[in-house]
Amino acid sequence: MSRVLVIDDNPFYRRRLQELFKGRGHDTETAENLDGAVEVASTHKPEVLVVDCMLKDAADGFDVSDRLQIDHPDLKTIVITGYPGPEVDRRREQARVYAFFEKPFDPEELATTVDRAAAEPAN
Repeated sequence: MSRVLVIDDNPFYRRRLQELFKGRGHDTETAENLDGAVEVASTHKPEVLVVDCMLKDAADGFDVSDRLQIDHPDLKTIVITGYPGPEVDRRREQARVYAFFEKPFDPEELATTVDRAAAEPAN
């Protein structure tokens, strides 16, 4: 079993993704923003991060990933977005991102990607 952290400001998506990953045997926690992610990650020690690109606070999903990778350098980040575009593409190229999904996405494909990321050895 691996540890997964889901960050999304939409409670519906947080809950659905948490249920999906828990159903596949992952120990899954959630948060809605950067501050919550840092707090949860300090005790949960995630191996895989699934983060929405656009969050309601000042930090976006790439900021969350960058911040968490300071304390968790082997963290594998999967970014999801409903708003692809040139700025997101630019940030994606600069970030250490394991995978990228555009909404709407197939939940099973996302879950399989989380499984694969969790199974890979740490760097």
